[in-house]
Amino acid sequence: MKNPNDQVGIFSFAALDQTPVAGYYTPCLLTGCSAVWLAYLHGVQVVGGSNPLIPTRRYRGFRSLRKPLYFCFFKIYVLLMSGVLQSLRQLKERKKENEMARIPNFIHNTDIGQNFLIDHSIVDFMIGRAKLTPDDKVLEIGPGEGILTEGLLSTECSGVCTVELDTRLKHTIDMLAIKDSRLHPLWGDAVQFDYENKLPWMPNRVIANLPYHITTPLLWVFLEKLVPRGLNYMLLMVQLESAQRITSPSGHRERSPLGITVEAMGTSAILRNVPPSAFRPQPRVNSCIIEIKIDNNRTLACDRTWRGLLARSFTQRRKTLINNWISGYADIDRDKALEILERNELKPTARAEELSLDIWLSLSREPEFYLKPKDQKEIQI
Repeated sequence: MKNPNDQVGIFSFAALDQTPVAGYYTPCLLTGCSAVWLAYLHGVQVVGGSNPLIPTRRYRGFRSLRKPLYFCFFKIYVLLMSGVLQSLRQLKERKKENEMARIPNFIHNTDIGQNFLIDHSIVDFMIGRAKLTPDDKVLEIGPGEGILTEGLLSTECSGVCTVELDTRLKHTIDMLAIKDSRLHPLWGDAVQFDYENKLPWMPNRVIANLPYHITTPLLWVFLEKLVPRGLNYMLLMVQLESAQRITSPSGHRERSPLGITVEAMGTSAILRNVPPSAFRPQPRVNSCIIEIKIDNNRTLACDRTWRGLLARSFTQRRKTLINNWISGYADIDRDKALEILERNELKPTARAEELSLDIWLSLSREPEFYLKPKDQKEIQI
């Protein structure tokens, strides 16, 4: 038998009930594979073959793998603990949000864009920027839990009217109305709402955290129905991409019909970005505050010729104006489209996003683009 002093230990496959480890026989209830693994970890000598007492191979080289294995186990432990700590932090943040919420455990309907504003510093910024006076009447869309509504009521404005779709918030908003008689809460879809007949008065300012999925159609409603009746200022929380489409200059790929119309009616500017942490729940998009001032062409958004020209010109952005006009106007062929471009000093390859505001105003006066107003009947001769 080999001198045991020259070995770290001996393991015999033939004796699974007794496993010699480090020169001593100890009871073993392990399976064969587990016993071999145990032998590897201890760097023992493994013997086998026809005579279990004759050593055939010694696995001292596996000792060098023990430290890497220990490191792997330690790394797995660290990853598990970091996951646990992250979960605890999320639970703590959720508990803090519920404590801050006016309606604890409220289930937000993200399908209608319910990302409630919770950052009071953003509210303070909007209120300070608006500089409301006793002559101002404010319309707010989507008041949510009323954090911005309270900020508006803290000013000297003569009245605040809110339009909210989710009636689960009725108690919260009604309680604010009881405290301050200047608040007039209304309920319904902001895009389909009858602003001409259901508002207590026509607002001259709109200050709101808009639901992001209805930003564009809602702004068209404001320009069509409220601007001709006195609306001259909007301070809005919107998605950053929507604001960029509104404020993009000519030649920019984000140029849009809404942005051109706003430019023709006044000015627009992005005031500041807002992080997702300012909302609950946090949106997956970036936000910003945009300011729109209206000072001329108040009925432009109601002009069918203007709206039709922009809509048809931007039908397919990558197509030229000639191709979009030919497909959008029944009375315009290629030759007539080329004549229009030539009169306005435009190239045949011009695209809608490249045109300046002056060119759009000039094109809207071309007789080929004229569209009859909806309420105007044909004159019978």
